Amino acid sequence: MAIYLATFPPNNCHNSSASGLALNWTNNVYMFWCIRTKLAQSDNFAIEKGKAEKAITWMNNYATTRNKKFHAELIGYTLSTVNFGTFEVITWEGEWSAARHIIVKVSSKLNMKIIEAGYHSKSNILESFLGLGKEYGKVYSGGVLTGNIILGIKKGKIIADSEKLV
Repeated sequence: MAIYLATFPPNNCHNSSASGLALNWTNNVYMFWCIRTKLAQSDNFAIEKGKAEKAITWMNNYATTRNKKFHAELIGYTLSTVNFGTFEVITWEGEWSAARHIIVKVSSKLNMKIIEAGYHSKSNILESFLGLGKEYGKVYSGGVLTGNIILGIKKGKIIADSEKLV
């Protein structure tokens, strides 16, 4: 039995959600390789207008101290709704589960309204791939679900198509 260790150039597994070495047993030889997967990124979360900077600072610090793969930034445009008010849209990069947890957590900790979107219907996969399908979101206030929202895209920005209070 022989054991081989492969070496990789620096940063070969940079920005991956499962970076590291994996082990495979083939023909009495151990082989090592780098698992590389791209982190998710999106601009489908929004934070109550006027409170976004504070929320982003809190979320990024929370993720860093707990070793979560998440980083958020302001995009620079707002999303207006009839029932829930105006929100500043943010872009984020990281793991979906961490992002969803952190965005709801900031709503309860800092007592603010947020939109957690990114849900799609599974009725027509082709529409989803082409960006024609609807995106659904949840609106939280103080960490409590207060409504649902259907989002669309107009001129490259998300807009509220429909809203419903819970």
